[in-house]
Amino acid sequence: MSMLDGIMDRLEQAGSIIEEYSQEQVDRMVLAVVEAGARNSQRLAELAVSETGYGKVKDKMTKNELATTILWDSIKHEKTVGIIREDPDRNLWEVAAPVGIVAAVVPSTNPTSTTLYKA
Repeated sequence: MSMLDGIMDRLEQAGSIIEEYSQEQVDRMVLAVVEAGARNSQRLAELAVSETGYGKVKDKMTKNELATTILWDSIKHEKTVGIIREDPDRNLWEVAAPVGIVAAVVPSTNPTSTTLYKA
């Protein structure tokens, strides 16, 4: 088994667990990422600048804040589990469902803020 196969297996296992999460559990999980990213914003910014040679630490910290606390403040009341919208007049329900593993490109210009945002 290749390293990638092992990673994909672990991702599928985690997905099976997370797809059963309640709204409260999803919110706690996302908030943990937000808090860890915010708490480590400066260190992550310094690592990004040091590793890539791009940008300024202060600017990277601002982007990390946008991708964590500011984004969280704008989405924290959105429903993401189960029935998220109903239109009784049209007899329609919008139901949130996991889509599985999502691969994403992380640019070298903003590696930490992009990773935090996508997480």
